[in-house]
Amino acid sequence: MDKAQIEALLARIDVWLLVFGIVVVVGVAGESFFGIRHWWNSRKLQAIEESEDRKREGIIAKLNQEAGEARKIAGEANERASTNEKEAARLTKVAEDERMARIQLAASISWRTPDRALIPQLAPPLQRFAGQRFAFVTDIGDPERAPVLSWVGILLGTANWRLETAPVSSIGSELKFQATNIVLWLSPTAPSRVIEAARALVPALEHGGLPAVVLQSGWGPEPDAASPDLIRVVIFKKGPRMTVTGNTVTFEGLPTQLLFGSGPPH
Repeated sequence: MDKAQIEALLARIDVWLLVFGIVVVVGVAGESFFGIRHWWNSRKLQAIEESEDRKREGIIAKLNQEAGEARKIAGEANERASTNEKEAARLTKVAEDERMARIQLAASISWRTPDRALIPQLAPPLQRFAGQRFAFVTDIGDPERAPVLSWVGILLGTANWRLETAPVSSIGSELKFQATNIVLWLSPTAPSRVIEAARALVPALEHGGLPAVVLQSGWGPEPDAASPDLIRVVIFKKGPRMTVTGNTVTFEGLPTQLLFGSGPPH
């Protein structure tokens, strides 16, 4: 290879070096340009992402707050529901207690008709007083007393006692007396056999669920209009159990105390 060829080759190489230098310069410039744009856009993207992160955090915080408030409201609602359930249960119990109290009150103030199946077993002990005279005194306008009168009438009829019409006193009926349940009213001069018969009748009536007492007294200030041999079966309204001690009448659960006859309590 002669000198001219070598110079031509070097010239071509210089051209390629210049071309490649330009390419490198262009590449470096392009790399710098796109590197700067990449950095700038990355900063903008980072700012946007940070803004979006803050928004998401705000939304999450708000949602957490709303969820907390919802849980609080739900808890309060559950508490109110529990309170309402307790109150409902309490009111139900109060209503049931009141219902039972009404039933008990009705039972205490309303006559209960005894079972007629008891009569065959209650009548025989009374048959030894067969022929004993008795009369009913009651308010015939009170429908609750009618079944009681009927049951006692059947009992005494089965025992062969003799029903009569009650004598009428000029001062009024024995029902004016402040009494309850059944009073077996006897004359102050009643013979011992009549008193014994009245006392034998009390447990029979009690066994049938009819509270009864024996009261031996004249009615009012005038002499007793009834015969000494007559037992007056006086049916009052149902009420607290009466107890007669001497000439004093008391009532179960009540401070009331009544005196009959003359003189102080005895």
